Amino acid sequence: MTASSPKDYSSRLDIYFILALILSVPSIPFLRYGFGDFEIPIAMPIIVVYSCIKIWLLMDAPKGLETEPGITMLMVVLFMWSTASVLWATAPEFAFRRLVSRGYQTYFVLLAINCCCFSPVAIMRLGRLLPLAILVPVAIGFYGFFTLPEPPHFQFSYEYPRVLGDRNSDTFMVLTAWPLALAMTCGASQTVIWRFSGLIAALLTGGAVFFSLSRANLLGAMAVALVLLTVDSVLKKTRPLMVFVVASVFLGSMLLGASVFEDHLDQTLGQWQQRFDKVDDNQRWAFNRGAWELVDRHPITGVGLNNFRVTFQTTQAGRQAEQDYNPHNSFLGTWSELGFPGLIVFTCIVLWPLSCYIRLFPHVLRSGDLILGQIYVGGLGLCLVLILSILAYNFAEDFYYWIAYVFVSLIALALKRGLRSPLMGSPLD
Repeated sequence: MTASSPKDYSSRLDIYFILALILSVPSIPFLRYGFGDFEIPIAMPIIVVYSCIKIWLLMDAPKGLETEPGITMLMVVLFMWSTASVLWATAPEFAFRRLVSRGYQTYFVLLAINCCCFSPVAIMRLGRLLPLAILVPVAIGFYGFFTLPEPPHFQFSYEYPRVLGDRNSDTFMVLTAWPLALAMTCGASQTVIWRFSGLIAALLTGGAVFFSLSRANLLGAMAVALVLLTVDSVLKKTRPLMVFVVASVFLGSMLLGASVFEDHLDQTLGQWQQRFDKVDDNQRWAFNRGAWELVDRHPITGVGLNNFRVTFQTTQAGRQAEQDYNPHNSFLGTWSELGFPGLIVFTCIVLWPLSCYIRLFPHVLRSGDLILGQIYVGGLGLCLVLILSILAYNFAEDFYYWIAYVFVSLIALALKRGLRSPLMGSPLD
């Protein structure tokens, strides 16, 4: 019997690290620790333990590390620019508070992308656990929705109002499981049990999105599903008719399930009509107009990290608004706080995974590998969901966004390795 090398231990550690993050996902809507004014995500102890052990292992086998210098440089530059913005911020104390969270977000992303190494098979098996993990808070949300008298909409809580977050952050978290569940359902490399599990996960997450009354999430879910089914049919070289067959079966299952809860369905349909009839019934446009005013005043430097709320009241839109909040767009929020340089770097970071998937598409298509095709479909869909989440909401301020960002990046990197050589072995193979 041969002793395991440091590289073997390091590979197992990577798997346990991502697995622990996935298993911590169900608790995110309910558990979050605060120390003074600083919020500590529940994943922080996992990151600290992994970091210490990983550094110790890399001291014995540093040559096994594959780094990504491009995204590393972008993340470091954004953090340095965010740090510099404290100097000209209207309220430096608010900038410093956000800088602390920005610091551990940056550290987490760089640690995971540069230190974790997965084979396509390993990342596929880890990926199908994420939809199942999110089903735990989804089940809790449905329990409250169908047992409490006349709840306003689906959310992660036993009772209303919700214990943490809001409809947008809750539903975008659910939506990250949607493309991976669809990939499980359509994946020809999956067993019948896993494909059926993917269908159940897709139906439940799709129902949660529908009953959440979130316009952006509903439209995004339909758009992502259409893109994924089309890409899946191209990769499998199947007829486009199959896209409509799968979509029809899925919608039929959704309608059959909804008919069981007819009262809640009628209530939700009426609320949806009001949501689309009254698009201007909230403060969202005021927040965005205020952000544009701040961009016009400080186009290069911005008003400083986490200083939007402080300076929003000085704008014409802010003086007329009933409350202060952040703009429902991470790009606009970044521009108003960090100026044009910050916007450019942030945009490059956000689009880096998408650029990887665009470059990988012809190679995955030529390979004809079912496993690579399934991984590609799920990763591309998750990438599109993350971009949608920061276009329609400032989801980048939520630590779960960066967990999903790391996962979608690791999927792209695993695809690169799978295309360079035959599928690599791993402890999960």
